[in-house]
Amino acid sequence: MRLATQYDRIHSAGAEFAAVSVDDDVRQAGTARRWGLSHSRMVSDPGGERHLQPLDLFNPNERNGIALPGMVIVDPDGTEVYRYQGRDFADRTNDDDLWEADAWRDHIEV
Repeated sequence: MRLATQYDRIHSAGAEFAAVSVDDDVRQAGTARRWGLSHSRMVSDPGGERHLQPLDLFNPNERNGIALPGMVIVDPDGTEVYRYQGRDFADRTNDDDLWEADAWRDHIEV
């Protein structure tokens, strides 16, 4: 979630941020308030059918289905240029790794 607090840096790079989880809108709003994410887009995807399953970021076997930690960067033409996918809820990427990743730099201004 630390990455979500870097809205200015993300936006100045020509990108947008969206956090997707199985949580309902009320819980998402609470998370946004708690983390001070007034500019970030929070997307509720209960059951993961709309976003999480197509991105292969859904674990149906834990707690009736949860989102796997992940980060996907898609360039303006819709091509996936960066992906991190955690194995379980505790497997998170370091946000600094994202800024250092060369795989997507040619697609988005940094």
